[in-house]
Amino acid sequence: MKRWKGCKVCILLAVGWLVLSAVGYMEKDDVYAGYTVDTRTTPYFELVFAGLHDGIYPWSAPQKQTVASEAETAGQGAQPGSASDQTVEAAGQPGEGGNGDAAGTAEEPPKPKEFVEVGDDYFADALFIGDSRTVGLRDYGHMDNASFFASVGLTVYDMWDKTITAKLAPGNLVTESDGTADSEAAGDGSGEDQIVSDGTDQSEEAQAALDGAEQSGEAQVATEPVVEQMTLEEVLTTRHFGKIYLQIGINEMGTGTVDTFMKKYEEAVQRIGELQPDAIIYVEAIMKVGKEKSETDPIFNNAGITERNDRIAQLADGQKIFYIDMNEVVCDEEGNLSAEESFDQLHLYGGNYGLWVDFLKTKGIEK
Repeated sequence: MKRWKGCKVCILLAVGWLVLSAVGYMEKDDVYAGYTVDTRTTPYFELVFAGLHDGIYPWSAPQKQTVASEAETAGQGAQPGSASDQTVEAAGQPGEGGNGDAAGTAEEPPKPKEFVEVGDDYFADALFIGDSRTVGLRDYGHMDNASFFASVGLTVYDMWDKTITAKLAPGNLVTESDGTADSEAAGDGSGEDQIVSDGTDQSEEAQAALDGAEQSGEAQVATEPVVEQMTLEEVLTTRHFGKIYLQIGINEMGTGTVDTFMKKYEEAVQRIGELQPDAIIYVEAIMKVGKEKSETDPIFNNAGITERNDRIAQLADGQKIFYIDMNEVVCDEEGNLSAEESFDQLHLYGGNYGLWVDFLKTKGIEK
């Protein structure tokens, strides 16, 4: 009897596997058309589970997305001559049957801000959010005065849930009394790779130090970065930043569709803006991969990266959100990550992160 029960479980599992595989196979070109799972190494039923994760069910309407439709909607956001610029220009023109004088007196939208050259001090109030590529920038970019919330494997799907080691520059602590940034935040002098693990609240310690300094008339200025285990929301609510850089997206390729990725990406940008309303937000292009990897990998390739970058660029408004693409300084003439700059066709050599830093210095914004 027990043996028969065990057989029934095996039969049910086998039937379930066959049904899910059949659904995945039949809908691979319709409901799951936007997924880039490599079916040579991944069973078809994985499509069904991936769809369930993204809220896409076997009975959902087909999600086909053609290259032509993407090309029509892809743009560089706030670039001269773009569709967004044409819309802005049209807004100041009188419509048919409208009052030309009234349209002429309407307040014109501000012109997109232009990039300017900046120095190292520009990044003193900057926060860099990203995956392993940003980890490299933190470790090899010599940006000691900047703050980083970066971790290997970080994605738009889990960036708000993970608790990781954040490296925060001294200063810019938000006080509870007035909600403003205070440049005299206290630190413990920890090294870059050391994690605070005594269970104490760094924010409370810093505020206590500030209160003590006010009473004694002595200034307590931290000179070393604070390295602490935090969530992104904790970082954004305990510090005040003037610029926030978001460089993320390579790990999300192969999961969901471009639309599901962008939905989470846009939500992240919106949330960052809500928590840091005074900050400029830089949405950075996803760094390309090397030529060989791009030509042989069905998931991590430059065609897919370009498709996502085009969509990210559309978020730029030229006032608060700016799109920057550092691929222009790390890629070859064919648009692939240069073999001279990368050791694994995914990441830069440690000594080449200076190219990225120098590029960032050409993309300053004056408030």
